[in-house]
Amino acid sequence: MFRNLTITSIIAASLLSFSLSAGPAWSFSSTSKNIGGSLGSCPWLSGATSPTPPAFEPSGIVWDDFTGALWLVGDEGQIARMLRDGTNTSCWSLPSGVDLESIAVTGTINKIYLGVEYPPQILEYNSSSTAAPSSTGKSWLLPFPSGSVTASNGMEGMTWVPNGYHPYPNSSSGGLFFASSQTNGTIYVFDVNLSVSGSTPVLLDSFTPSTDDDISDLYFSKQTRTLFVLYDTANLLREMNTNTTSFPTTHLYTLPTSTTDQEGVTLLPQCPGATTLLYLADDQGSTAHNVFSFTGFPQNCVP
Repeated sequence: MFRNLTITSIIAASLLSFSLSAGPAWSFSSTSKNIGGSLGSCPWLSGATSPTPPAFEPSGIVWDDFTGALWLVGDEGQIARMLRDGTNTSCWSLPSGVDLESIAVTGTINKIYLGVEYPPQILEYNSSSTAAPSSTGKSWLLPFPSGSVTASNGMEGMTWVPNGYHPYPNSSSGGLFFASSQTNGTIYVFDVNLSVSGSTPVLLDSFTPSTDDDISDLYFSKQTRTLFVLYDTANLLREMNTNTTSFPTTHLYTLPTSTTDQEGVTLLPQCPGATTLLYLADDQGSTAHNVFSFTGFPQNCVP
């Protein structure tokens, strides 16, 4: 939904910025670095014989304050953890080999939440800065409306929005999950009872940000009160305000030409400060292992 949208500036390194007419005009210089190379050395690839096991194809990413690390998922049922510069990478393969497309953290507990594309569900895992992630045994099927997800275009994006940062009644779990459909470009809001595995999440609301339907990831920044919506085919990143159910767009960026298959987005929280690092997980197949970090990304910190 492009309401009152005007072009305001062109960003260096082919990163273009668009903002609402009421928003501030800005521009910034950005340098990029691919920090995902170590994903090509995941342990299950060592000494591999035919058939070759699947490599790590990054399909989701999130920064976790508790472990001080970036967490990633691969669409062949894999999890990875790395430091902010891509070093100290560890990776693991889930026994089930599920199609993981998104990952979220609550910011209050040592847990990561893995999003399965189809049928849409959330898997809960324990997180650690040193040990391997371990399943808690909890999972929840998300009741997307009939026809809104398919096996090939299911739930691609998922993020956690804490109580006080969304326009809905508080959840006993401390927040809500926002999850997107790649079929119709709609974002669905779920209240999940995290204390009871298998409980049926409550679908509270849904909204469609624009006519673009290829939403590949979601990320919510508590420090800027911003919902980031990533579009793969359109190569766009949308910023939305979560104060009201109208969810106004505040900025729209055309992403760099160096990224073409963007499937994950997250920011490094660095408030106070005018800029931060933006990360894009770029799934270009089994050999690229692209995780790009961009410096100088503007952030509007809120109290």
